[in-house]
Amino acid sequence: MKTIYKILFALPFVLYSFNGVAGEFKAGEKVKITTPVNGNLYIASGKIRIDAKVTGDAMIAGGEITINDSIRQDLTIAGGEIEIDGHVGDDLRVAGGEVTILNDIAGDAVIMGGKIKIKKGTIIYGDLII
Repeated sequence: MKTIYKILFALPFVLYSFNGVAGEFKAGEKVKITTPVNGNLYIASGKIRIDAKVTGDAMIAGGEITINDSIRQDLTIAGGEIEIDGHVGDDLRVAGGEVTILNDIAGDAVIMGGKIKIKKGTIIYGDLII
């Protein structure tokens, strides 16, 4: 019986030690992503800037958020000022005070905000809910 408890205790540590299982977590006053992220990305910060590709999902919360490169899977954002200038490879879910979409969304887009701008010519391939 003691062996089972030891295994159950050690299991979370073993799973977390595998690279990419849990994703990449970032936090702080300012976060800037300049190297590609292989897998999921989770960020909570006052000011966020993504200048590199993310191959998985991205979940982001912050005051000022700028995305300049592609997110290959889902993108979920909550923030004050949000600008998305990178291609989103699947669904977009965003809630913010001011939301600006400047690039295509391959899936559905659910956008909630006080002021919403979508650049002319931007294609949302799925459903759009504002």
